[in-house]
Amino acid sequence: MHSNTMNAAVLAAEDVGGQGKAIELMKVIYDQRELFTDDATLDKTTRDVWGVVAGLAESVGLDKASFLGRFEYLEDGGSPVMKRLKHYIKAGRKQGIHVSPTVFMNGVEDGSVGSSWSAEEWQDRMKQLLEKEDSPFEASVAAAAGGGGGD
Repeated sequence: MHSNTMNAAVLAAEDVGGQGKAIELMKVIYDQRELFTDDATLDKTTRDVWGVVAGLAESVGLDKASFLGRFEYLEDGGSPVMKRLKHYIKAGRKQGIHVSPTVFMNGVEDGSVGSSWSAEEWQDRMKQLLEKEDSPFEASVAAAAGGGGGD
């Protein structure tokens, strides 16, 4: 899947319709992910892929022209949405994030997660982290709540 395009699409949806529409589009993209496999996009240009995503954006109630406008290049180079995405990527790299997914819970990185995990695997891992008494996650929650345990 074209991860930068998908990430930019969610940011464009947020720009045009707010966080709720971004989440709706994210779900539709996931449900239609076969449209964005390497095989499905092999002979498509980036603009072709944007057009497919814009059709999905329209299906969740976003204005297609406004959505596509977030991808149009400006005179100073780059599009508004790609500039925003690059800002987030740069901020992440400054925090030591170089792969996706990278998961932090209460400021502590969990390096055991995987991009191929099912929803159930994610839920199980989060439950483990939250229930483990001696975990750094538990200690940071206690410290944030004023209950100590983080020292």
